Amino acid sequence: MSENSVKKGTNKGEVGCAIFLLLAGIFLIVILTNKDNTTQKIEEHKNDGVWDIVSTSNYVRNGQKCIGYRVYISNSYATDESMKDIFTYLTKQDGYYLHTVWFYHTRSNANGTNSADSIMEETSPGQIPEIRNY
Repeated sequence: MSENSVKKGTNKGEVGCAIFLLLAGIFLIVILTNKDNTTQKIEEHKNDGVWDIVSTSNYVRNGQKCIGYRVYISNSYATDESMKDIFTYLTKQDGYYLHTVWFYHTRSNANGTNSADSIMEETSPGQIPEIRNY
């Protein structure tokens, strides 16, 4: 094997590594930008009155402190994507073990005595639960 063929192989490896690093960087930027956009969108809709936390309740599961959020969400905004985004927004760094989010289409129903229109109940820490509609 000549010295030139060794250099060519090394160059191909360096190019492949550079392409991989470039693609990984782009992927990371897209993910971080998307999370920032989702948080901004959720906060804007909260400020517009499209959704709001009406009340919270603490509960204990497996000996650990958990929290439930009663959330008003307008019927027109109550899509699966929006509810999952709100769940993530509310629970991402609140320090509780598990979370339940009850969604109501009217503010008056969200006082804690009425049935929710949709529920997201976390049963394993860190996993976004399925949406149950009623």
